[in-house]
Amino acid sequence: MIDISELDEKDNKILNVIENDARLTYSEIGERVGLSRVAVKARMDALETKGVICGYKTVINQKAVPEMGTRFVMMLGVYPDNYESVLEILSRERMIKEVHVISGNDLIMAEGVYLYNASFNQLINRLYRQNGKVIKSISTYIIMSTVKDEAAGIRYEHMKAEEGKEPEERKAPEAEKESADTNK
Repeated sequence: MIDISELDEKDNKILNVIENDARLTYSEIGERVGLSRVAVKARMDALETKGVICGYKTVINQKAVPEMGTRFVMMLGVYPDNYESVLEILSRERMIKEVHVISGNDLIMAEGVYLYNASFNQLINRLYRQNGKVIKSISTYIIMSTVKDEAAGIRYEHMKAEEGKEPEERKAPEAEKESADTNK
């Protein structure tokens, strides 16, 4: 359930309604949250303006349409001085669908889809060639299957179990294992 503290109850209700079905009409959303069609539209426009709602998209089931291509993840080690230029270059590549700045030693993660092995290989070669001494390393991984995909949502099952706990009560799985090992 979405509950953003900076938003009021009605805005949170709207987000919860459209999270799973953004094709509802303003009237249908209004019926579910207790607002008029006009009020829903005004609130959704405001949420878009604030950047809370970034868009509406169709999620295509790749299993139903396998000719859409093969999904991949790419980890790029970059030289710090060239970080911004690599982000810009990756953002222009058609095969790359998402670019993430992540923690680590100057790492960038990119996700995308390719139709043919040759085109994927050309992408990697192009990245190395275009950037010269900008990219230290590229590691690629093929996504074999997806167990869960919230389509850019923020609802993760393991996070629900952590709700309401104080930060010191939260432990990473590795920390739990280590403490169990030291107690033997």
